[in-house]
Amino acid sequence: MEKPITVKNLIARILNLEHRDHPRVRIYDDVRITFDPESHQGEEIIDLSISGIAFTYAAEGGKQLSDLFELDIQVEDVFHMGKIRVKKISDVVLGESVGTHRVTRRVGGRFLNLTPVQEYDLKKFLDQYGIP
Repeated sequence: MEKPITVKNLIARILNLEHRDHPRVRIYDDVRITFDPESHQGEEIIDLSISGIAFTYAAEGGKQLSDLFELDIQVEDVFHMGKIRVKKISDVVLGESVGTHRVTRRVGGRFLNLTPVQEYDLKKFLDQYGIP
């Protein structure tokens, strides 16, 4: 279910105002996420902040992620941050593969209850892998 657009959000979008608590940062392509327990592999991060994430994933048969889920962020064998709890804010269809039941979706989510260590690691990650 999609969240309705409010007048406040519409005006902010038109005026290109940031409506987030923390600005989102684009991330280099070699960074991937894995869902737990969904076990989707190699999903692409669109952008990331200390408070949330946006990413794409391929859903078999149009199956959506649950409203609360966990994910891991990793860069090959260099960096790994696991069991990050996320609340789904939006989940929209980007496209559908012809002849299959595979649907590409874009999800926006808010991190829940990051530990101080996770917050520290996430800040370091953003400094190292964010695109200025």
